[in-house]
Amino acid sequence: AHSLKWAPGDEVLVTDQVHSGVFNIFSHLCGRAGANLRTVALPWPVSSARQITDAVKPHLNERVRLAVFDHVSSKHSIVMPLKTLVNMCHAAGIAVLVDGAHAPGMLDLQASEIGADWYIGNCHKWLLAPRGSAFLVTLPEKQMVTHPAVISTTFGQGFWTEFAWTGTRDPSSWLSVAAALEFWRGLGIKEGRGYMCSLADWAGDQLASDWRTERGAGSNLTGAMITVRAPQNKPLKSRDANFLHDWLLREHNIEVPVFSFNDALWLRISVHLYNNEADIMRLSQALRQHIPT
Repeated sequence: AHSLKWAPGDEVLVTDQVHSGVFNIFSHLCGRAGANLRTVALPWPVSSARQITDAVKPHLNERVRLAVFDHVSSKHSIVMPLKTLVNMCHAAGIAVLVDGAHAPGMLDLQASEIGADWYIGNCHKWLLAPRGSAFLVTLPEKQMVTHPAVISTTFGQGFWTEFAWTGTRDPSSWLSVAAALEFWRGLGIKEGRGYMCSLADWAGDQLASDWRTERGAGSNLTGAMITVRAPQNKPLKSRDANFLHDWLLREHNIEVPVFSFNDALWLRISVHLYNNEADIMRLSQALRQHIPT
Protein backbone atom coordinates (compact mmCIF):
# COMPACT_ATOMS: atom_id res chain seq x y z
CA ALA A 1 0.00 0.00 0.00
CA HIS A 2 2.84 2.42 0.85
CA SER A 3 4.56 1.61 -2.46
CA LEU A 4 1.98 3.40 -4.60
CA LYS A 5 2.18 7.13 -5.20
CA TRP A 6 -1.12 8.79 -4.40
CA ALA A 7 -2.45 12.16 -5.53
CA PRO A 8 -5.46 14.24 -4.51
CA GLY A 9 -8.58 12.96 -6.26
CA ASP A 10 -7.31 9.40 -6.63
CA GLU A 11 -9.67 6.71 -5.38
CA VAL A 12 -9.21 3.38 -3.66
CA LEU A 13 -12.11 0.99 -3.96
CA VAL A 14 -12.96 -1.46 -1.17
CA THR A 15 -16.10 -3.40 -0.29
CA ASP A 16 -18.11 -3.28 2.91
CA GLN A 17 -16.78 -6.75 3.71
CA VAL A 18 -13.13 -5.70 3.86
CA HIS A 19 -11.33 -6.47 7.11
CA SER A 20 -11.29 -3.45 9.44
CA GLY A 21 -7.48 -3.52 9.62
CA VAL A 22 -7.19 -3.30 5.83
CA PHE A 23 -9.81 -0.55 5.73
CA ASN A 24 -7.88 1.44 8.32
CA ILE A 25 -4.62 1.14 6.35
CA PHE A 26 -6.16 2.70 3.26
CA SER A 27 -8.18 5.21 5.24
CA HIS A 28 -4.90 6.44 6.75
CA LEU A 29 -3.07 6.54 3.42
CA CYS A 30 -5.90 8.27 1.58
CA GLY A 31 -6.22 10.82 4.36
CA ARG A 32 -2.55 11.73 4.10
CA ALA A 33 -2.58 12.01 0.30
CA GLY A 34 -5.96 13.66 -0.18
CA ALA A 35 -7.23 10.59 -1.99
CA ASN A 36 -10.71 9.14 -1.54
CA LEU A 37 -11.63 5.78 -0.08
CA ARG A 38 -14.82 4.49 -1.69
CA THR A 39 -16.76 1.58 -0.20
CA VAL A 40 -18.99 -0.65 -2.33
CA ALA A 41 -21.94 -2.25 -0.53
CA LEU A 42 -22.24 -5.91 -1.49
CA PRO A 43 -25.55 -7.78 -1.40
CA TRP A 44 -26.26 -9.73 1.78
CA PRO A 45 -27.43 -12.45 1.95
CA VAL A 46 -26.07 -13.37 -1.46
CA SER A 47 -26.94 -16.23 -3.79
CA SER A 48 -24.71 -15.79 -6.85
CA ALA A 49 -21.33 -14.45 -7.96
CA ARG A 50 -23.15 -12.29 -10.50
CA GLN A 51 -24.73 -10.26 -7.71
CA ILE A 52 -21.25 -9.38 -6.43
CA THR A 53 -19.76 -8.44 -9.79
CA ASP A 54 -22.86 -6.40 -10.69
CA ALA A 55 -22.47 -4.45 -7.44
CA VAL A 56 -18.83 -3.63 -8.14
CA LYS A 57 -18.92 -2.85 -11.87
CA PRO A 58 -20.64 0.59 -11.73
CA HIS A 59 -17.85 1.90 -9.46
CA LEU A 60 -14.97 1.16 -11.84
CA ASN A 61 -14.04 4.53 -13.32
CA GLU A 62 -10.93 6.47 -14.34
CA ARG A 63 -10.44 7.93 -10.84
CA VAL A 64 -9.94 4.52 -9.21
CA ARG A 65 -6.24 3.66 -8.93
CA LEU A 66 -6.59 0.52 -6.83
CA ALA A 67 -9.31 -1.98 -5.95
CA VAL A 68 -8.96 -4.13 -2.84
CA PHE A 69 -10.88 -7.40 -2.54
CA ASP A 70 -10.96 -10.26 -0.08
CA HIS A 71 -10.53 -13.75 -1.45
CA VAL A 72 -12.67 -15.06 1.42
CA SER A 73 -14.33 -12.25 3.35
CA SER A 74 -13.48 -12.49 7.03
CA LYS A 75 -16.88 -11.31 8.29
CA HIS A 76 -19.42 -12.75 5.85
CA SER A 77 -17.23 -15.72 4.81
CA ILE A 78 -17.92 -15.28 1.09
CA VAL A 79 -15.56 -16.77 -1.50
CA MET A 80 -15.34 -13.90 -3.96
CA PRO A 81 -15.43 -14.36 -7.76
CA LEU A 82 -11.88 -13.08 -7.91
CA LYS A 83 -10.90 -13.88 -11.50
CA THR A 84 -13.93 -12.03 -12.83
CA LEU A 85 -13.34 -9.06 -10.51
CA VAL A 86 -9.65 -8.86 -11.45
CA ASN A 87 -10.44 -9.01 -15.17
CA MET A 88 -13.08 -6.29 -14.81
CA CYS A 89 -10.66 -4.02 -12.98
CA HIS A 90 -7.76 -4.58 -15.37
CA ALA A 91 -10.05 -3.87 -18.33
CA ALA A 92 -10.73 -0.49 -16.69
CA GLY A 93 -7.02 0.14 -16.04
CA ILE A 94 -7.30 -0.46 -12.29
CA ALA A 95 -4.70 -2.35 -10.25
CA VAL A 96 -5.94 -5.02 -7.82
CA LEU A 97 -4.73 -6.04 -4.38
CA VAL A 98 -6.21 -9.23 -2.88
CA ASP A 99 -6.40 -9.89 0.84
CA GLY A 100 -6.16 -13.68 0.74
CA ALA A 101 -5.84 -14.20 4.48
CA HIS A 102 -8.32 -17.09 4.67
CA ALA A 103 -7.62 -18.78 1.34
CA PRO A 104 -4.35 -20.76 1.86
CA GLY A 105 -5.26 -24.18 3.22
CA MET A 106 -9.01 -23.65 2.78
CA LEU A 107 -9.18 -23.33 -1.00
CA ASP A 108 -7.42 -24.94 -3.94
CA LEU A 109 -5.28 -21.83 -4.36
CA GLN A 110 -3.24 -20.93 -7.45
CA ALA A 111 -2.51 -17.30 -6.66
CA SER A 112 -0.62 -16.59 -9.90
CA GLU A 113 -3.61 -17.76 -11.99
CA ILE A 114 -5.87 -15.16 -10.38
CA GLY A 115 -3.86 -12.41 -12.03
CA ALA A 116 -4.07 -9.80 -9.27
CA ASP A 117 -1.27 -7.23 -9.16
CA TRP A 118 -0.67 -8.18 -5.52
CA TYR A 119 -1.95 -11.25 -3.69
CA ILE A 120 -1.25 -11.52 0.05
CA GLY A 121 -1.98 -14.76 1.89
CA ASN A 122 -1.60 -15.78 5.54
CA CYS A 123 -0.22 -19.15 6.57
CA HIS A 124 -1.15 -19.01 10.26
CA LYS A 125 -4.86 -19.66 9.73
CA TRP A 126 -5.91 -22.73 7.76
CA LEU A 127 -2.37 -23.91 6.98
CA LEU A 128 -1.64 -24.10 10.74
CA ALA A 129 1.75 -22.36 10.55
CA PRO A 130 2.79 -19.87 13.29
CA ARG A 131 1.59 -16.28 13.33
CA GLY A 132 3.74 -13.96 11.31
CA SER A 133 4.04 -16.37 8.37
CA ALA A 134 2.59 -15.06 5.13
CA PHE A 135 3.42 -14.61 1.46
CA LEU A 136 3.14 -12.01 -1.28
CA VAL A 137 2.63 -12.84 -4.97
CA THR A 138 3.26 -9.86 -7.24
CA LEU A 139 3.01 -9.45 -10.99
CA PRO A 140 6.53 -9.21 -12.47
CA GLU A 141 5.92 -5.70 -13.80
CA LYS A 142 4.96 -4.49 -10.31
CA GLN A 143 7.85 -6.00 -8.38
CA MET A 144 10.33 -3.16 -8.86
CA VAL A 145 7.88 -0.61 -7.43
CA THR A 146 6.80 -2.82 -4.50
CA HIS A 147 8.60 -2.38 -1.19
CA PRO A 148 8.11 -3.77 2.33
CA ALA A 149 6.45 -1.65 5.00
CA VAL A 150 9.77 -1.62 6.90
CA ILE A 151 12.58 -0.18 4.78
CA SER A 152 15.97 -1.61 5.76
CA THR A 153 19.53 -1.96 4.48
CA THR A 154 18.49 -3.89 1.35
CA PHE A 155 16.34 -1.08 -0.08
CA GLY A 156 16.80 -0.76 -3.84
CA GLN A 157 18.43 -4.18 -4.21
CA GLY A 158 15.44 -5.89 -5.79
CA PHE A 159 12.09 -7.35 -4.84
CA TRP A 160 13.23 -10.62 -3.29
CA THR A 161 16.17 -9.14 -1.40
CA GLU A 162 14.18 -6.28 0.09
CA PHE A 163 11.46 -8.57 1.45
CA ALA A 164 13.86 -11.29 2.59
CA TRP A 165 15.71 -8.95 4.95
CA THR A 166 13.71 -6.36 6.88
CA GLY A 167 15.95 -5.35 9.75
CA THR A 168 15.81 -7.41 12.95
CA ARG A 169 12.64 -9.37 12.15
CA ASP A 170 12.71 -12.95 13.43
CA PRO A 171 12.38 -15.22 10.34
CA SER A 172 11.54 -18.41 12.27
CA SER A 173 7.83 -18.23 11.44
CA TRP A 174 8.67 -18.11 7.73
CA LEU A 175 10.99 -21.09 8.05
CA SER A 176 8.22 -23.11 9.71
CA VAL A 177 5.91 -22.98 6.69
CA ALA A 178 7.68 -25.94 5.07
CA ALA A 179 6.85 -28.07 8.12
CA ALA A 180 3.20 -26.97 7.98
CA LEU A 181 3.01 -27.95 4.32
CA GLU A 182 4.60 -31.31 5.05
CA PHE A 183 2.02 -31.88 7.81
CA TRP A 184 -0.78 -31.23 5.32
CA ARG A 185 0.77 -33.56 2.76
CA GLY A 186 0.82 -36.29 5.37
CA LEU A 187 -2.86 -35.78 6.11
CA GLY A 188 -3.85 -35.52 2.48
CA ILE A 189 -4.35 -31.97 1.22
CA LYS A 190 -7.36 -32.62 -1.00
CA GLU A 191 -9.00 -34.91 1.54
CA GLY A 192 -8.48 -32.49 4.43
CA ARG A 193 -9.76 -29.51 2.50
CA GLY A 194 -12.76 -31.52 1.34
CA TYR A 195 -13.58 -32.56 4.90
CA MET A 196 -13.51 -28.98 6.19
CA CYS A 197 -15.63 -27.54 3.39
CA SER A 198 -18.16 -30.39 3.53
CA LEU A 199 -18.52 -30.02 7.29
CA ALA A 200 -19.02 -26.26 6.99
CA ASP A 201 -21.65 -26.74 4.28
CA TRP A 202 -23.49 -29.28 6.44
CA ALA A 203 -23.22 -26.96 9.45
CA GLY A 204 -24.80 -24.11 7.53
CA ASP A 205 -27.79 -26.19 6.51
CA GLN A 206 -28.15 -27.79 9.94
CA LEU A 207 -27.99 -24.57 11.93
CA ALA A 208 -30.34 -22.72 9.57
CA SER A 209 -32.81 -25.59 9.99
CA ASP A 210 -32.41 -25.83 13.78
CA TRP A 211 -32.74 -22.07 14.25
CA ARG A 212 -35.37 -21.63 11.52
CA THR A 213 -33.32 -18.89 9.90
CA GLU A 214 -31.06 -18.73 6.83
CA ARG A 215 -27.52 -19.01 5.55
CA GLY A 216 -25.72 -15.94 4.31
CA ALA A 217 -24.66 -17.74 1.13
CA GLY A 218 -24.97 -21.11 -0.55
CA SER A 219 -22.22 -23.69 -0.96
CA ASN A 220 -21.28 -22.17 -4.34
CA LEU A 221 -19.88 -19.12 -2.51
CA THR A 222 -18.43 -20.64 0.66
CA GLY A 223 -15.51 -22.75 1.82
CA ALA A 224 -14.71 -23.90 5.36
CA MET A 225 -16.51 -20.92 6.90
CA ILE A 226 -20.24 -20.37 6.87
CA THR A 227 -22.42 -17.55 8.18
CA VAL A 228 -25.89 -18.21 9.62
CA ARG A 229 -28.48 -15.80 10.98
CA ALA A 230 -29.29 -16.24 14.65
CA PRO A 231 -32.89 -16.66 15.83
CA GLN A 232 -34.38 -13.54 17.33
CA ASN A 233 -37.56 -12.15 18.85
CA LYS A 234 -36.62 -8.47 18.64
CA PRO A 235 -34.28 -6.17 16.62
CA LEU A 236 -30.68 -6.85 17.61
CA LYS A 237 -27.69 -4.48 17.47
CA SER A 238 -23.89 -4.63 17.79
CA ARG A 239 -24.05 -4.56 21.59
CA ASP A 240 -26.20 -7.70 21.44
CA ALA A 241 -23.56 -9.30 19.21
CA ASN A 242 -20.87 -8.62 21.81
CA PHE A 243 -23.08 -9.95 24.60
CA LEU A 244 -23.92 -13.16 22.69
CA HIS A 245 -20.26 -13.76 21.80
CA ASP A 246 -19.16 -13.36 25.40
CA TRP A 247 -22.04 -15.49 26.72
CA LEU A 248 -21.22 -18.39 24.39
CA LEU A 249 -17.56 -18.24 25.39
CA ARG A 250 -18.21 -17.87 29.13
CA GLU A 251 -21.08 -20.34 29.55
CA HIS A 252 -20.35 -22.90 26.84
CA ASN A 253 -16.66 -22.48 26.01
CA ILE A 254 -17.61 -21.80 22.37
CA GLU A 255 -15.64 -19.20 20.43
CA VAL A 256 -17.54 -17.91 17.39
CA PRO A 257 -17.59 -14.41 15.84
CA VAL A 258 -20.97 -12.66 16.00
CA PHE A 259 -21.89 -9.51 14.08
CA SER A 260 -25.02 -7.46 13.50
CA PHE A 261 -26.52 -6.56 10.13
CA ASN A 262 -29.91 -4.95 9.50
CA ASP A 263 -31.19 -5.52 13.05
CA ALA A 264 -30.20 -9.19 13.03
CA LEU A 265 -27.27 -11.17 14.42
CA TRP A 266 -25.16 -13.46 12.29
CA LEU A 267 -22.67 -16.09 13.45
CA ARG A 268 -19.59 -16.97 11.40
CA ILE A 269 -18.80 -20.64 11.93
CA SER A 270 -15.30 -21.83 11.03
CA VAL A 271 -14.47 -25.54 10.97
CA HIS A 272 -11.13 -27.28 10.71
CA LEU A 273 -9.82 -30.82 10.75
CA TYR A 274 -10.22 -31.05 14.53
CA ASN A 275 -13.94 -30.18 14.43
CA ASN A 276 -16.87 -32.53 13.89
CA GLU A 277 -20.67 -32.53 13.82
CA ALA A 278 -20.88 -32.72 17.60
CA ASP A 279 -19.25 -29.29 17.88
CA ILE A 280 -21.90 -27.83 15.59
CA MET A 281 -24.72 -29.39 17.58
CA ARG A 282 -23.31 -27.95 20.81
CA LEU A 283 -23.51 -24.49 19.27
CA SER A 284 -27.01 -25.15 17.95
CA GLN A 285 -28.31 -26.25 21.35
CA ALA A 286 -26.55 -23.44 23.22
CA LEU A 287 -28.10 -20.75 21.07
CA ARG A 288 -31.57 -22.29 21.27
CA GLN A 289 -31.18 -22.16 25.03
CA HIS A 290 -30.25 -18.46 24.90
CA ILE A 291 -32.72 -17.39 22.20
CA PRO A 292 -35.71 -19.77 21.94
CA THR A 293 -36.68 -20.45 18.32
